[in-house]
Amino acid sequence: MKKILGSVLAIIVLAGAGLALAAFRGHGDGDPARFERFFTHRLDDMLDDVRATDAQRQKVHALRDRLVADGRALHEGQLEARRDLVAQWKSDAPDQAKVLAIVDARADALKRMADEVAHALLDLHEILTPAQRALITRKLDRHLSE
Repeated sequence: MKKILGSVLAIIVLAGAGLALAAFRGHGDGDPARFERFFTHRLDDMLDDVRATDAQRQKVHALRDRLVADGRALHEGQLEARRDLVAQWKSDAPDQAKVLAIVDARADALKRMADEVAHALLDLHEILTPAQRALITRKLDRHLSE
């Protein structure tokens, strides 16, 4: 149980970091459609590896759709925040309270996204069988030891 919990926590940290980096990128590789394709490809590979049933795939894809939609919203909010911060920088007298409010709002949005990822991973844990989770755990252990 500790091994599974440790693996789930590792996934949460990695996924949260990946989503945060994707959300804060504003050019080139920050394309949400590209990230969505990458995320879907990796997820489908995992489902193939564990021989997920059609019912499991549907549930996992629903989780994916929810995360992608939330990630897209997070990404879209980033451009507006960046513009607001640049406007403050260009100002002769930047509004400290506004700058801090923008940063706090982005931090809150990232926290909500990280919470959403954590809930999705807990849902994934419920969707998969113990044998399927064991396969993923072995892959995670190998990945984390590299």
